[in-house]
Amino acid sequence: ASSARLGWRNFAITAPVAGTITCDTLLSAYDSKLHVFTGSCGSLIPVTANDNIQGPASPSKVAWIATAGETYFVLVTGTSTTGSFRMVGS
Repeated sequence: ASSARLGWRNFAITAPVAGTITCDTLLSAYDSKLHVFTGSCGSLIPVTANDNIQGPASPSKVAWIATAGETYFVLVTGTSTTGSFRMVGS
C-alpha cells in the first residue's frame, strides 16, 4: 500500500508476453482513478482509464491487451486529500 495526496503515483509495467493485463484499486481506502499510457516521456499515448467501477466515489479497475515487451505506465490518482491505496495487477 502507498499513500497519495491529490497527487500522482505511477508504476511502470513491462509485459513479459502478449495478453491481458488487469490492475485495480478495489482494496483502496479512497476514491481512486486509474490511467494507463504507453510511449515515452513527452509523448505518452493513452491506452485506457477508469473511474468508479462500483458507482460514485469508488475504486477503479482497468484491463487492456498488452504487447510483449511493451512498457505501460499506470497512473493512480484520487479525489481524497489523504488515504492509502493498494493496486493489484495480474
